[in-house]
Amino acid sequence: MNRYSEADRKRALALHKRKWGYRRIAQVFGCAESTVKKWVEVSDQDKHPKPDHHPKTRKAAIAFYKKNKSSSIAGTAKKYGVHAKTMARWLEGDGVEIRRRPTQYSREDILADLKKGLSGADIARKHKCSESYVSAIRNNRS
Repeated sequence: MNRYSEADRKRALALHKRKWGYRRIAQVFGCAESTVKKWVEVSDQDKHPKPDHHPKTRKAAIAFYKKNKSSSIAGTAKKYGVHAKTMARWLEGDGVEIRRRPTQYSREDILADLKKGLSGADIARKHKCSESYVSAIRNNRS
């Protein structure tokens, strides 16, 4: 049997909502901070249950992505309540070609700027890419 009643837990959650810290709540109830954290986590899971990854959801999400050419993986995932990585795995597993956004920079343009002597940071800002990408091109050029 639990040492703390459901009323105690509800009271602790109410205190947590009022921005009381775990330590302070634990002192009031004479329990460990980890106990209070567990109560809060269980309460949060009840409010935000994990999405149902039912096979019908998977089929519907894949069909939606295939049909709507303007839809992104993230947008489709959000619509069906799944994580974007899960959506990408489903698409790859189903053999669907994943649409990628076109890049805003080209390798040849970056190489030309490197030959001009521009710094990596300046090139990255100009082409809206990372400095590490510019460095990788600099190191791989012949």
